[in-house]
Amino acid sequence: MRSTNFHSVVTGLRDIARNPMVKQAALVGAGLALVALVDPAFAQSTASGSGSDAITSGLNSIKSWLTGITSVVGILAVMGVGYMKLTGRMQWPAVISVMVGLGIIFSASTIVGWFSSGS
Repeated sequence: MRSTNFHSVVTGLRDIARNPMVKQAALVGAGLALVALVDPAFAQSTASGSGSDAITSGLNSIKSWLTGITSVVGILAVMGVGYMKLTGRMQWPAVISVMVGLGIIFSASTIVGWFSSGS
């Protein structure tokens, strides 16, 4: 009787986990938790009293935080491609997608510089 109860609980949890609304709510909750953990010091004032310096400082700290997170995700993506090659399931479109994505992400400031310089 105990295993039947356990089985029904597992089945119920599986059905809940398959619900797209539950997945979306979990993703939003995880995103909010990450945002709550970040401390970019938006309200910091500078010695000159200029608000734009504080905003620039806050945005630069967000940029460096996102670059750190992206580094970890990029390492995991390259490791995933390596594991796919190791097991013989590597597909070249996946490898190209990972490499192009990493190239765009890590050269984003250079790309924006090209557009903003006007040359």
